[in-house]
Amino acid sequence: MSASMEKRKRIVLVTSLLGGGGSERVLVTMARWWSEHGADVVIVVLRSDPAIRDYDVPPGIEVRRLNLIGERNAWWSPSQLTRLMRLRRELKELRPDVVISFIDKLNVAVLLALTGTGIPVVATEHLAPWMNPLGAVWERLRRLTYRRATAVVSPTKRITEWLAARMSGNFVTLPYPAQIEIGDFSGAERRKVVMAVGRLVPQKGFDILIDAFGQIATRVPEWTVEIAGEGPERAALTAQIRFARLEERVRLLGQVPDVAARLRETAIFVLPSRHEAFPMALCEAMAAGCCVVASDCPTGPQEILNGHGGELVVAGGRVELAGCLERLIGNPARCKELGREAAARAGEFTARRVMPKWAGLLDGLLLAPR
Repeated sequence: MSASMEKRKRIVLVTSLLGGGGSERVLVTMARWWSEHGADVVIVVLRSDPAIRDYDVPPGIEVRRLNLIGERNAWWSPSQLTRLMRLRRELKELRPDVVISFIDKLNVAVLLALTGTGIPVVATEHLAPWMNPLGAVWERLRRLTYRRATAVVSPTKRITEWLAARMSGNFVTLPYPAQIEIGDFSGAERRKVVMAVGRLVPQKGFDILIDAFGQIATRVPEWTVEIAGEGPERAALTAQIRFARLEERVRLLGQVPDVAARLRETAIFVLPSRHEAFPMALCEAMAAGCCVVASDCPTGPQEILNGHGGELVVAGGRVELAGCLERLIGNPARCKELGREAAARAGEFTARRVMPKWAGLLDGLLLAPR
């Protein structure tokens, strides 16, 4: 335990939601680690959506729900100032030593709300910003507010460099901790399943996976595809599956309570995303000993794999993905070898390895004169 944590620092984590995505899993993993290491942790949630299942928060961590925003992020409605002032009041009342905010627009809102308070704010980026433009107004606000952040943390150097080239600020690269346990699953019986995990949105490229599997389905009759997650693209993906006559071979599972358990039984995991930042689902699949196939996005999978435990295919390449899957399905020994390598590599992203780096960052920021 660091010296600063012995003083029981109060850390406030701010998010829009508490379930449904990788950034929320990161938040809960961080909260758990800091709480276990002596910090007083509060999670502030700006909206409550009953359609999305919250991740489990460990006992002893306060969750404060403000219900400030709805399904559509309406910060720039006529009531924006009232919302910002309430957020400012709520955060000040918590008397935090540091506030950590999660994802671009919310980073901007928190920085605006805490302007002039002297409360340190660490903003975190979880998306590739060049693939997720915020619009002219938001981008201008991001440039104006990020210079006020105590630090802006990105999970890859590519994202950090992109931000630093376009705006002023204290930009830092740190990996995010994955909520994983590394075990020996080498002897596990694996189902003949290709699995993917994530929100059903265009970014995740599940339509690409369905098309790719459709190209080889008749040649691999014992194999199926399972996609775990929920989101607005469910109807479109269901129609795509029906049109391809893959209803018996491709399943949309919805939200799965224990994804890790299912991954430990799965032979191949695919991340077919069009773009990513630092995909937690990939780390989780590697920890489970899956053979993984991932899109070679401009940032994310390449840094995570680092040449170990999986195959990279061109992002958006349906033919390339189909060919890669067929080769791996036809070579079970190669699949098992890649799974072992993946589990070994995933150890680099456990909270035990990553969070001391975050603690060191906060220690340095809080001890620095302001």
